Formats: sequence, C-alpha cells, structure tokens
Amino acid sequence: MNNKWIIVLLLSIFPSLSTAAENTAVGKMASILSGINHYPNNEEKTYLKQVVSDKNNTEAVRTIANAMLKMQHQVSQEDKNQLIKIEQEPNQNSKVTSLVRVLIHFNHTISQTDKRILDEISRN
Repeated sequence: MNNKWIIVLLLSIFPSLSTAAENTAVGKMASILSGINHYPNNEEKTYLKQVVSDKNNTEAVRTIANAMLKMQHQVSQEDKNQLIKIEQEPNQNSKVTSLVRVLIHFNHTISQTDKRILDEISRN
C-alpha cells in the first residue's frame, strides 16, 4: 500500500515540475523575442541552444527555441509550419500558444501589441 502512495505522489509532482520548467523557458524566450531586432544575439543563442538540447523541455518548447535560434529577420516557412501545429494543439499551454502566435508573425521586429503580450508572458 505504501508503494502505491509513493507512485501517486511522484506522478503528481513530476507534471508540476515539467510545467514549471516549461513556464520558465517560455518566459525567458518571450523576454528574448521581445528585445530581438532581426535575430537573437550570441548570448540569446547560447540560451536557446540549451533549451533545444534539454530533453526535460517539452517538444513544443524545444521546437520554439529552435525556430528562434535559426531565425533571420523572421522564422523560416518550415519552422512556421511546425509552429502552426503547436498553436493548433488543443491542450497546449496558453503561454506557449501566445508565444507561438507572436513568433509566427515576427518580421524584423515586433509590434507594440505583441510586445505587451510577450511582457505578460515573461512576467508570469
């Protein structure tokens, strides 16, 4: 009986840790995107590479980081297609969806409206 409770406890903890890690990465990526002018700088690229290689991050978060890492003035059409799939996932984290929407429409820089959205994501 004790083993069952331990399993239940572990299962309830790990999704929370995953969500917390995802929110941290998404918040940092929102902050990066908010300040990008055409493409990420070297420090931002280093962080994005870490997100991409961290298997603890969700596939969606790693895909977003990879698209940001490779962007030159905007994300490629191939990356946009992957981001659209993330956006359309029915149970997707709302912060992830908002970040994806801004990234899909990014062209050289962001609008004031998108900046407010990214600032909200990065604060929480």
